[in-house]
Amino acid sequence: MKPLQVLSASEQVAGYLRENLLRGTWGKTMPGESRLVAQLGVGCDTIKMALRHLEQEGLLGSQGAGRRRKI
Repeated sequence: MKPLQVLSASEQVAGYLRENLLRGTWGKTMPGESRLVAQLGVGCDTIKMALRHLEQEGLLGSQGAGRRRKI
């Protein structure tokens, strides 16, 4: 039996966001960080770390200050 994999909150959020990105849930831009914080009930730092994971994977483009992330 394989040992269970324990994921951090940011990894869980990244997984949720990844699924929605791949499904095309948000079109070309995704909700802002504050909306994601409210929707998912996690802290701002958790959202930021999850978004960085997705940028490193090439699923998201980086954003400028006050701009929405490009998918």
